[in-house]
Formats: sequence, C-alpha cells, structure tokens
Amino acid sequence: MAQEHTCPAPHSLVYPLDDVLQSAAIALQYDFNDTSGAEFGSEAHLAQTHRNVLGNLAGKSQAERDALILARLDWSTTATVPMLTLTTTDHAGLFNVFLETLDRHDLHDHAAALRATRDAFPVWDTTARNRYEQWSDGRGQIRDALLDKALREQSHRFKSARPGLLQKAAVLLSDDPSFDDYMARRSNAPDDRKLYFMLDELAACVPVGNAFDPDPDALTRVPPTIADFYVIHMLMLESMNGGFHQYIFNSTGALAPDMIAALSRLGLPEHAQAAEKALAVFPAPYPRSTDDRRAIMRDFGQPQDNALYDATWIVDDGAIYDALQDLAQREGYWPR
Repeated sequence: MAQEHTCPAPHSLVYPLDDVLQSAAIALQYDFNDTSGAEFGSEAHLAQTHRNVLGNLAGKSQAERDALILARLDWSTTATVPMLTLTTTDHAGLFNVFLETLDRHDLHDHAAALRATRDAFPVWDTTARNRYEQWSDGRGQIRDALLDKALREQSHRFKSARPGLLQKAAVLLSDDPSFDDYMARRSNAPDDRKLYFMLDELAACVPVGNAFDPDPDALTRVPPTIADFYVIHMLMLESMNGGFHQYIFNSTGALAPDMIAALSRLGLPEHAQAAEKALAVFPAPYPRSTDDRRAIMRDFGQPQDNALYDATWIVDDGAIYDALQDLAQREGYWPR
C-alpha cells in the first residue's frame, strides 16, 4: 500500500558533504581578477578555465586537490551524454587533469570510459569545437554514427562506474587537515541549499504514479507534511522555470487544488487566493487531467494566459521560502 516507510523520518536528514564539495569544485573555475573576457567555448576560454582551476588548487594538499577535481568531474558529467560534454565544451580543458586524478586513485572504470571516448574521435588533438563538428553538423544531423554510439556507450559506462566520484572524494578528505573546514562549511550551508536538498529528498518518496497525470491519492499515502512539501516543491520547480502558466500546463498542474490547500496550511492565505483566482480561468470542476487541461488552454486568449502568468509572484515572493523553513523546523525535517 503506502510507501511511507521510504520517506525520511523527522530529525533524520543530514545536509550532505557532497553538496559542499561540489559547490567548492564549481567555484574553482572563477578568477574575478581575470579580465581577459574570453568567448565562451573558445580555446581561450578552455585555457582560462584550466588556468583558473589549477590556480585555485595551488597550495592545497594532494588529497584536497584530488577530492575537488573528482567533485568537479562529477559536476561536469551530469548531462544526458556526459562524454560529449566532457570532450566538446569548456570542461574539455581539464580532460587530462581528470584522467590523471582517476588513475591516481585507481578509479579504473571511470578512466577507461574517458580513454575509450578519446580513442573514438577520428581526430583527438584538435579544438573542442572541432571535436563537436566531428560528431554533428550543429543542425541535428549526426556526422559520425560510430562516434555517436561510442559517446553514448561510454557515457553509460562512466555513469555506472563505482565507487561514485563524490563518495571517493569524501574518503580522500576524511584524513586530510582540510576535513574540519568542509564540515564547518556543511554546518553553515546557506538556507536555500538546505531547503532544496530537503525538498528533493522528501519528494522522492511520494508515489505519484503516472508522471503525466499524477495521482492525487498518492498524497494520502505519505505523512501530510511531506505531501504539502511535495506539492509546493512542484509549484516552485515549474514556476521558477516558466511561470505559473507552465506549472498549470504541465502534469504538475493536476495537483493545483492540493497545492492551494497546502499554501493555506502554510499560513499564506494571499498566495492561496492568488492561485485560486488564477484557476478561475478554467471551468468547474477544475480539470485534473493534463490532456483535458491542455485542450482548454489551447483556446485561451491573452487575458486567460495573462491571468495564469500573473500568479507567478507567489513563488517569487520570499514568504513562501520562510514558511517552508518554519514548517520544516517545527516538524523536524530541516537538515542538520
């Protein structure tokens, strides 16, 4: 029946060291004193990234340096086809550094995926842009089917490799003098990072079923507080990307009535009223079916579309973040 047992228990969430490591690793590429203004993706930009990363690693212990390189590699390979990203974008400037670090820590499967990817290019010793052009014409046509196949196969190989890069990075730091500093950073992580970590963790246990038409009854199978966090999280993710209009147009709009009720329980009556007013553009009863909702929206004119867009302020307003944090702290879900 319920999947409630898979949900985090109150007072069990711990903000991960992984997130701290990735934030530090991403920051390595920046040098705010660098005014060269290299064009994004150019060879000068790749060289600049390489220079900045290595410069910001200077003076660190080998363990900390390698932990940050592995964390950066993890971040650099989050795309759907990570081996394409790693070889044809600004991340390519660190390809050899990544490979050396993987070899140094016996991460054989990860390293093998990088080597096989490198070997798949007809010409490797060239610009990142030229590597991309070997793969595609930039207009949706694949130029080299064998290269495309290799990029996808090695991407799967890399993603499947164990141990995870962030896991290995944490092990490297555990005996390093810098460990206490990273633990302090974890304790003092910004509230917005902790909030989104918490929302992601809680959302993962809500059994909504069919992603195209989420099952409202699924919200009854988890603790009420987690259900409220879930529907507000979906509102925030969609609205921050494309406004309240996108939230309603996409499958997330199926749970709009539940989201409005959650806003009221959060002590945000004005936000709930604004969302309710926006939904008045639909006939009653509100269409929970995504297909039905979209069919109605196809006939909307500018006034109805504007009414939906106008409600976007409810996620731009800081009150919703404060209310979620207050609730999390009261109910024991705020990460420690």
